[in-house]
Amino acid sequence: MEYKVFYPDGKSEILLSVPNYDFAWQTNYELKEPKRLPKGSKLMVTAYFDNSTKNKFNPDPSKDVRYGEPTYDEMMLGFMDFVTEMPAVARVETRTLDTYTGRYEVMPGVFATVTRNGNGLAIQIPMQGKIEFLPQSETKFFQKDGDLEINFVKSESGEVSEAQIDMMGRTIKAKKAREVAANGSGQ
Repeated sequence: MEYKVFYPDGKSEILLSVPNYDFAWQTNYELKEPKRLPKGSKLMVTAYFDNSTKNKFNPDPSKDVRYGEPTYDEMMLGFMDFVTEMPAVARVETRTLDTYTGRYEVMPGVFATVTRNGNGLAIQIPMQGKIEFLPQSETKFFQKDGDLEINFVKSESGEVSEAQIDMMGRTIKAKKAREVAANGSGQ
C-alpha cells in the first residue's frame, strides 16, 4: 500500500509506503509532523493484491479478486484525515451584510434564505441545517466549518443580483429573489 502526493509543480512524494502489508496490521499510520500540502496537490492511494500462488494467504489463485467487505474479498480502503486552513476573517460593515440577506433561488422553485449572523451570514436551505459563513472580503464568504464558498455579485446599479456558490469546484448561480411588498408589488 502506498500514499503518494502529486504537487502542482509536477513533483511527487511518497507519504507512506507499506510494501509487505499484513492482514493483521489493520491499524492507523500517523505522520510524526502534519504535512502541509499546497492548493492543487493531489493524493493517490495505491494497493495491489497478490493473486498468485506465491501468496500463502490467497485461498484460490484461479478466482478473480473483487472488492467487497467480507475478508475473502479485497477490501482495501485508503482513509486519511485532513484539515484545511481557515482564511483570515475580514470585517464587513453591517449595512453591507444586510444587502446580502434575502432569498436566493438555488434551483427552480427551491430558495435558500440568507440572514445576517454577527459579522457573517447564515444560509438555510429547505430540509438542511443552517450553514454559517464568514467574510473573506466584502463580497466573498467561506463556510465556517466546511469547504463551501459564496461570492455575491452586484448589478450595474449596485444591487445584489446573485450568489455564486462554489461547491468543490462546481459553481451554482443563485439569483436573488425580488421581495414582494405587503401590497403585493415587487420592490
